[in-house]
Amino acid sequence: MNPPPIYQNLTAGNDFHDIHILVVDDDPGMLESVKQLLEIHRYCVTTIKGGSQACRALSATSYDLLLLDLNLNGISGYDVMNFMNDHSIKTPVIVISGNTSFASVSKAIQRGALDYIKKPYDPEELLVKIKNTTTKIQREVLNIKMQRHLKKSEVLHRYIVNNSPDIICTIDHEGRIMFINTQIENFLGYKPQELIGKLYSEIVRPEDVERLNVFVKEKIRRGSGNYPSDKIEVCLVPKENYFKSRYFELTLFPVELNLLGFQPKNGNISGDKLFGVYVIAHDMTERKEAKEYIHFQACHDLLTKLPNRASFEKSGRLAINKARQNNCIVAVLFLDLNRFKIINDSLGHAVGDQLLQSVTQRLESCLRKYDILSRFGADEFMLLLPEINAPENTRQVALKITDIMHAPFVIGDQEIFGNVSIGISFFPEHGETIEQLIQNAEIAMYQAKGRGKKGIQFFDKGMKTSSPHHLAMERDLRRALKNNEFEIVYQPQITINTGKVIGFEALVRWNHPEKGKIRPCEFIPVAEETRLIEDLGDWVLHHACCEVREWIKKGHDTIRLSVNISPLQIENPLFVENFVHMLDTCQFPGKNMEIELTESILMADLEHMAQILNHLHKHSITVAIDDFGIGYSSLSYIQKLPIHTLKIDQSFMQSIQNETDESCLVNAIIAMGKGLHLCTVAEGVETMTQIKYLQNQGCDAVQGYYFGEPRSGEKCLRFLEETTLITTTACFVKAL
Repeated sequence: MNPPPIYQNLTAGNDFHDIHILVVDDDPGMLESVKQLLEIHRYCVTTIKGGSQACRALSATSYDLLLLDLNLNGISGYDVMNFMNDHSIKTPVIVISGNTSFASVSKAIQRGALDYIKKPYDPEELLVKIKNTTTKIQREVLNIKMQRHLKKSEVLHRYIVNNSPDIICTIDHEGRIMFINTQIENFLGYKPQELIGKLYSEIVRPEDVERLNVFVKEKIRRGSGNYPSDKIEVCLVPKENYFKSRYFELTLFPVELNLLGFQPKNGNISGDKLFGVYVIAHDMTERKEAKEYIHFQACHDLLTKLPNRASFEKSGRLAINKARQNNCIVAVLFLDLNRFKIINDSLGHAVGDQLLQSVTQRLESCLRKYDILSRFGADEFMLLLPEINAPENTRQVALKITDIMHAPFVIGDQEIFGNVSIGISFFPEHGETIEQLIQNAEIAMYQAKGRGKKGIQFFDKGMKTSSPHHLAMERDLRRALKNNEFEIVYQPQITINTGKVIGFEALVRWNHPEKGKIRPCEFIPVAEETRLIEDLGDWVLHHACCEVREWIKKGHDTIRLSVNISPLQIENPLFVENFVHMLDTCQFPGKNMEIELTESILMADLEHMAQILNHLHKHSITVAIDDFGIGYSSLSYIQKLPIHTLKIDQSFMQSIQNETDESCLVNAIIAMGKGLHLCTVAEGVETMTQIKYLQNQGCDAVQGYYFGEPRSGEKCLRFLEETTLITTTACFVKAL
């Protein structure tokens, strides 16, 4: 296959011709737009629709440049580039595509694309990139032409090298610059005459000088001969600050200085030949920076620019080896950012990403320059403190971190409060390897969470005596929250007299990826013990509000959503603020929200609970007492609190199995509810007999398996829209 016309013309000695560009796209409008733009700027343009025709055209005709869309019908842009590679078609390619993901760009560049432009294209950007690409080709071709003429004459040689895209120079046997072309000014800011007669070491980065000296001396020692050219990579320093240091690949050839007219100061009495070196310095800064960036990606978290786990473990091994030699301590801190997932879900990933970057900046401000901070996961950070003299020094660092995290983070117009739980382990007391230290610091961090948010916990060997099943359940719960393994199901609450659905209780279920469905009675106690119930409760509230909000928008505006609140949630001083903020974030009306609390929670601190419930009442949020009748059931505390609903515990329904059965406790609770003007809801209703009994006693509503098992939100919405319940007792039917 012939090279592009520009190569043929220039290498034959002809002048530059009009650049011939092939444009390939499926969109006729796009083709016409690009053609008109390029022809105005005196480019010769051919347009083709489709990948198959493009392959035929490229086989038949040589083009200087190909503008190629990736998403072509039939044969894609990637296939076209593969075809070109298979058939040795050297036409340069610029991709114009709407697909700008990292994977797509990387895939195109791997197949030979020189540049990438996003659709809809910017005309100025397109013209600049075409000019840069064709100029680069022209320079490459010119360089080829110069190399051919280099042998013809010294005058021609000087002309060519001064127009070469590379820096070209000649160095004598003492390391002084005899000749250097004008490209030195373009790259580094020096004028050629400034460097003539000076040592080349003056423009080489100090740490590269000795290595280059050895290389040059060996080249001069060899003298002339059919030796292959040798290459070395060095960094050259600029003259002015507005130029940056650049990396060059130097190709060195031995050259006989006598033939260049060089005469030594003391004369060449012995008549021996004197040798220097001829140097071609090719700029490889962009290639090196790209390589360094790829290496950076492999070792760092791109969002926070912190070392990743692999890099952290490597640094940890080095620190441990050094600590063994110096007989000192290494500390590993496992930091977990509390409530990050709910913040991320509520405010969006963009806010979550900014929060992580702000957290990184605060953490870095607490560290020494040789401490190592790493991001391990979504909300997990690791900190390596090498050369610690005493464990107490680590506590000071941990306290500094918790203090600095106490101040709110301002992201846009949002004020976000965050804190961390920290687990700490030490070498050599808690492990001989970095992996052991990380594992033990993580166990300590879980203990810190269990004792309360903002905790700091040093690892203790007794922590590993906990039940392996318990530890596994705790670890799986944390991962389940991060991986969205939970789902919400709803149980309807139905009025007895009208058959109308008045609300739904939100219940959480766990679909473990390996163990299948795990019952709430198995994981809820572990969640409470480890305080994960707070994060789980936030997750349930957020997802239930978002789902039921859509039902309200569809016209079911009287539906009430009931959610269970744990003691640990309500102990949080910011419970009311966080709860109301969640409703606002989800755009959920307070009048449609009901929280369910047990009697034990209410009686723990009656005055404090009255304040909390009154604050919620101001936002139209109602309160139900769950499992009423099995606890205190004190008329006095009910009168002091803004209670809306009494939920009769399901255990009382078991005594009502036929029409002759009677439950005095059920009767008393219903009567109490009527006397206090409270709504009564019976839980665990499974038979029509129980429904009739409750209706005769004046109970307001029921919920239970008589109306089916708790169901998904999608089924609940269909239930609301499609099911009609007959209102008379005799015809009261199942909802499913």
